[in-house]
Amino acid sequence: MKILPYQIDTTNDLLTSRAGLLSIAELMNSLELADRIDACFPQPGSNRGFKPSVFMETLILMQHEGGFHLDDVRYIQEDEALRTLLGLKQVPQADSLGNWLRRMGQHSQCASAWYNQRAEDSENRIKELKLDFGGDTLPCSDFKANAVYFSICALAYNLFALMRQLLPEGMETSRAKTIRWRLYAMAAKVIKTGRQVFVKVQAQHQALLDEVLTAMRQFEPRPE
Repeated sequence: MKILPYQIDTTNDLLTSRAGLLSIAELMNSLELADRIDACFPQPGSNRGFKPSVFMETLILMQHEGGFHLDDVRYIQEDEALRTLLGLKQVPQADSLGNWLRRMGQHSQCASAWYNQRAEDSENRIKELKLDFGGDTLPCSDFKANAVYFSICALAYNLFALMRQLLPEGMETSRAKTIRWRLYAMAAKVIKTGRQVFVKVQAQHQALLDEVLTAMRQFEPRPE
């Protein structure tokens, strides 16, 4: 039997297999999504609590990665390199996400208003919303909490639909599962020196990542 010539070792380098999630993070930043969310949803009761935008953007990242259960947030929590890239010092745990959804369920009018404003296209693409963004996997036993979660799924899908229009030729019609392996699942080494963060990817992926991130940064939303 042939023995493959390798040895397994450890490293302290910051490594991630999800560097391409920078693309959706850049789009959310261009849309000033965090500010929009925080203006619509109730703020935490103490300075220690997460802002609504942290909960929602965490769920959006999780759904874009392909996680359809609240426990899947652990993949973001455990990925220090990704969190360094995105500037996420802390990520809500699954229990915290569930508790927040239930609290927001008590503010259903706010959640419904957000859905009506942002989820313009989901009904026309219900298959992708359900299959690709977990719209049919509801995490809570509370109806109103699940309604909030579904609204976030719809928002995640609509962000994807917008991003897809900005992607390079040949990717603009791809389903989420294709974008996940072609773009999101991009291996990288992350180096932080002072205030700067460097992302090192394979040369064959650099051009694609540069093009996509530039498109996301340059996107200007329509005035409301």
